[in-house]
Amino acid sequence: MKIKKSIILFALILAIVAVGSSVSFAATIDVNNTMSNNDIQAKIDSAELGDTINFAPGEYSDIAFKLNKSITLNGNGAILKGSNSSSQAITLSAPSDITQYKDISIKNFVINSATGKYAIAQSGNLQGLMLDSLTITGTGNKADGIRTNSITDLTISNCIISSSRDAINIMGGSEYTIIGNTIHGDRNAISLAGDTNNYNITGNNIYDSQFGVYYGGGVNFVTITNNNFTNIVNGLAFIKAAQNTLVENNNFKDNKIAIEIKAGDTHHGAPTTATNITIINNNILNSSYYGVLLHQVYDKSIGSVINIENNNFCNNDGIDTNGWAIIDALGLSNMDNSQSFEWGSSATLFDLVKDYIAPSENGTSGNDTYENGYTAGFADGNASGYTSGLADGKSIGYNNGLADGKKVLKPAKIIYSTNTVTVGKTSTKTYTFVNAGEKTGSKTITFSFSKSLINKISKYSLPKGSSYKYNVKTQKVSLTVKNLVSAKFLKVSYTIKK
Repeated sequence: MKIKKSIILFALILAIVAVGSSVSFAATIDVNNTMSNNDIQAKIDSAELGDTINFAPGEYSDIAFKLNKSITLNGNGAILKGSNSSSQAITLSAPSDITQYKDISIKNFVINSATGKYAIAQSGNLQGLMLDSLTITGTGNKADGIRTNSITDLTISNCIISSSRDAINIMGGSEYTIIGNTIHGDRNAISLAGDTNNYNITGNNIYDSQFGVYYGGGVNFVTITNNNFTNIVNGLAFIKAAQNTLVENNNFKDNKIAIEIKAGDTHHGAPTTATNITIINNNILNSSYYGVLLHQVYDKSIGSVINIENNNFCNNDGIDTNGWAIIDALGLSNMDNSQSFEWGSSATLFDLVKDYIAPSENGTSGNDTYENGYTAGFADGNASGYTSGLADGKSIGYNNGLADGKKVLKPAKIIYSTNTVTVGKTSTKTYTFVNAGEKTGSKTITFSFSKSLINKISKYSLPKGSSYKYNVKTQKVSLTVKNLVSAKFLKVSYTIKK
């Protein structure tokens, strides 16, 4: 019996040894800065799948590495200076055996791009890429920091990227996580395009750039959470795509425009449709132009397919350079957002703004139909005809005007809304007037105002084209706006200290 057990035990040991001999263990291959680029490339080429190329700290010059299989480059703080003879410092491209093109990791490097060159560029259908703890410095608006194309499962984490054209430029693919990075001094901090989907952009600090996150064509299913956007021309620019996006718990501060959503852009094919966008629980502060700008977005989209709720707006000053209208003035502020103001500042309504699309009678505009039969024009931008009725109930059709070719303009229709914001002992009331007609017009409104309140006004805003008269006897104010043109708005405000 003992002999039989010994034979069985010996057979098991042989089996274990045989199995073990077939297992390939990952190796660590050391390199240092006394080696040339070609020497290091030879180490990379000879590495087996799963191996790590371990760089000694120091400066490595004239670098142009090529990766095409599952390996790790660990920099340990090594500084890579890109080569002027190559388009990028590190190139990832597919090998003939595409099954090896997966699970690549590059971490712990400082990469200084050569003039006009990319730091890292990828092509081909890569399955799995990790870029972690990289410091990438570009050479201005000439090339990108990281440029990818058709990756499934990409993580960019804990990187510092600056002075590039696009710090992160993603063209195609899916399953992206961009987390914990600091990005500044670029044209686009993060540029997304090329039929890409399933993004998680979270915990990044983005500042001093032209665009924070820019949507090119085909971007879909994006979550943008817990990021800081500071001193940027346009924090979030949903321009050439505007769909299926959640923007939550971000801080926008000292930007020109915090968020812009644009529909109808045709630069990448068919006009974009703004749909299924939620902007919730964000701080949107000190925008010198607008907090949220809705560009070519129709009224019926707001509160349905575009939801902007529970955000804190503060001191978004605004300018009227394009005739864009204030959302509150159009009676569309059915969303629950708060306004707060620093002590001593005046309230504004430039938190939530849209370009005004003048309505017409009984018609459609592109794919949108107004509830009351309103038309702004077809997709080609031409105004549609409208129908006007006579007293006998019969109608005369007008197609962009009468037989003499002159357009029939609808009369001026000036509407106004009011908004009051109280902070501590300061209360600011704003009257916003909008001309919803087509002809230029004027309007006067009258309201009661006691003598005691007149004496408490600490500040007022009375722009050109507006005036007021106070009747001491009746204690009423007559507020007048004159020559307000179609689709323009004008706001008058006063602040009272109690």
